[in-house]
Amino acid sequence: MTQFNPEPPVSLSEELPPIPLIPDEREYYEQQIDSKLDWLGSNDPISRLKSLEMVQADAELRYFQNRIYELEQERDWRAHRRLFQHKQEVNSLKSSPAPVNPVGREYEVQLRRQAWLDGQVSEQEDVRDQEVTFIAARYKTVIQQCRERIAQAQVQYDEAYRRWQETQQGGNFRGIA
Repeated sequence: MTQFNPEPPVSLSEELPPIPLIPDEREYYEQQIDSKLDWLGSNDPISRLKSLEMVQADAELRYFQNRIYELEQERDWRAHRRLFQHKQEVNSLKSSPAPVNPVGREYEVQLRRQAWLDGQVSEQEDVRDQEVTFIAARYKTVIQQCRERIAQAQVQYDEAYRRWQETQQGGNFRGIA
């Protein structure tokens, strides 16, 4: 009789490489430069971006907002891939011969097979749940780092805007003569 010996699952920490905050430093800096060049080239007096500092902070905001979207998409894709893999594992278990004693009445053998199958599926579900939780936690950490960078960039933007306003009003921020 053939016994089902599934291969031990690959450790998810080995399968899921570290998730970088900025996956491509060059692309990040090129985007910063492109934003500055676009702003300088447009010379738009009614633009909401009034200084290079504001442009840089705005580029940082946009980059990390997009990065959060990418990370959420990637996280969801990995979780769905793991759920699909789990379905395949369960189907494989159902179609494999169970390592149960075939001696006895047919219904007794079926009960033993079902008990074995239920136990295997339960173990697979536990592993799946742990892996999906691990995936979510890894991405949550990087997404939180992105949110922190967004908050920093917003502070920089606000400060640059405040300084621009001061220069436009001759140093009198409140406009009081």
